[in-house]
Amino acid sequence: MQTASKNLGIQVRRRRNLKRMRLADLAEKVGCSESMLSKIENGKANPSLNTLSKIATTLEVDVRDFFTANDDRVIICKKGQHPSLDTSTYPIDPSIVFKAITPHTPDQLLQVDIHVIPPDKGTVGPLSHEGQEAGMVLEGRLELTVNNVVYNLCAGDSFCFNSNHPHRYRNPGNSTTQVIWINSPPYLDPSID
Repeated sequence: MQTASKNLGIQVRRRRNLKRMRLADLAEKVGCSESMLSKIENGKANPSLNTLSKIATTLEVDVRDFFTANDDRVIICKKGQHPSLDTSTYPIDPSIVFKAITPHTPDQLLQVDIHVIPPDKGTVGPLSHEGQEAGMVLEGRLELTVNNVVYNLCAGDSFCFNSNHPHRYRNPGNSTTQVIWINSPPYLDPSID
């Protein structure tokens, strides 16, 4: 029996997650069982070349992309040089700045930013999207509302919740609040299809 490739499975799962596609949806489009696709992703089975080609076509990648590891990149950004994300189309007050810790590129599975929130500023209405969020207040105060429950957080407090729950935040204090904020998968601008 052929040895299953764990790296291949990792790359298939990674590409599927980047497309925000459920395992069942990919299996249906490829024409294989969800169980078989799970085995492929977990390195317990090797797909036929035909199946691998269908997976690549469905995920809109070249088959070679499954064998190219780019996980060995190391990205360093020195203090004071973190790029700011353009948040003009996000449902937040335009004075809020996101300092990028991870690159904002299509191949990222994780988005990590520092939200710099001026006093009495926050989201405009509740947000709701796929994924999970976590973070920690670095300085100042944060009022986080998830499922209509308000949490008052101070420097050193952390949070974690499923992003599909309606949520919003604001700085209730008199000084700037900074929060390290993690989204997985990266938060998509709601104006983008």
